Amino acid sequence: MLQYSKSSALLDNITPDKESPMKIEEIESLFALMTECRTGAISKIMTEEDCDYLTAAIKYDGSMAPTVTDREKFKMIGFDFPADFVPATDDEATLFNERVMAAYAMWGDKVVAYEHFSPKDLSSVLQKVMQDTVRLVPPTKDCTQYIDLLNAKP
Repeated sequence: MLQYSKSSALLDNITPDKESPMKIEEIESLFALMTECRTGAISKIMTEEDCDYLTAAIKYDGSMAPTVTDREKFKMIGFDFPADFVPATDDEATLFNERVMAAYAMWGDKVVAYEHFSPKDLSSVLQKVMQDTVRLVPPTKDCTQYIDLLNAKP
């Protein structure tokens, strides 16, 4: 299985401690590198298992791609959301929620059914969701993660 190279100069520069957010070009370069690795892994599966692209993509995305939390995924693109952050006001919560939603959108993920939460409750739910383990798949037309918060509890 192909792994993301830790020796890549691009990946070496991505740390949770970056003082400034990543530029869009850096994020696009990271996603391009990840897409190249994913495509190579899918091609290898197609060859080894004599299967079509969709079958290989589902196998890779669902069971072979590296696992991370959403919080770790966000740090890769310069978004740092401290796990212990608790907003003091609705305005702080709204700003936090908007930033988390922007981070999900950068990864091509969709957060749905959250409108029934107050800003502070949504912050609490998002903090929990960011700890869930997910497969590390770059934004792609093949796979979108939907995060349904309809039945989530703050």
